[in-house]
Formats: sequence, C-alpha cells, structure tokens
Amino acid sequence: MLRASTTASASLNAATAARHGIEVSPRRAVLNVVVMRGAARETIAADVTATSRTLAGLSQDIRMERVLANGYVSCIGSYDFLPGEVVDFKIRARPLQPANGRPLSPSFRERMRTSATP
Repeated sequence: MLRASTTASASLNAATAARHGIEVSPRRAVLNVVVMRGAARETIAADVTATSRTLAGLSQDIRMERVLANGYVSCIGSYDFLPGEVVDFKIRARPLQPANGRPLSPSFRERMRTSATP
C-alpha cells in the first residue's frame, strides 16, 4: 500500500523544514510518500521517484529523499508551484523488502494552496 500527500512548505514547522533542507516559501511545496505493508501498515523503505505536471504542461522531477524518524519511514521531496494551480503527480515506488518488491505506481491530482487551509 502507498499513501501520498502534498502540502505547502509554508505550513511546515520551521525546525522540520530546516532539518530536511526544505525552503519555506509560498511557492514551494512538499510531497510525502509512505509505503506500508501488512495489516499493521508497517512503513517500509522504498526507492521512490516522482514527477509533477501542471495542466499547462510544465513538468518537473521531484527529488525524493528517504527519511527515518521514530521507526517510521517515508520519502519526501519539494517542488515549485503557483497558488491555485492544478498539478498531476506520478509516483513510482519499489519496496526494498522483499528484494525486487513489486512496484507501486499511483497518480493523483491536487489543486495547490499556499497554506494548509482550503
């Protein structure tokens, strides 16, 4: 199972953003990807790649970084956006365990906002 979410970097805690090298800006956002397995939904390490594409056709590769905190594994990456813009995301995640784990390839669409409020 894979879960992905995105949020404006301006909604992040300043210490968290600094720890992960994320620029806090009204035009910068963060993609968070978590791969889980089993009924307990244990998070597991995965190689993750992601791209974003606006309806105007502008694409960018999102550099994803694996993060381990308190036994919880996720991958995060930051990217540029314009407020109100509609962005399509494509993700490819290959779990590292078991070896050669079956890839997951979800996609989703999001209307970008500058804060966590709708």
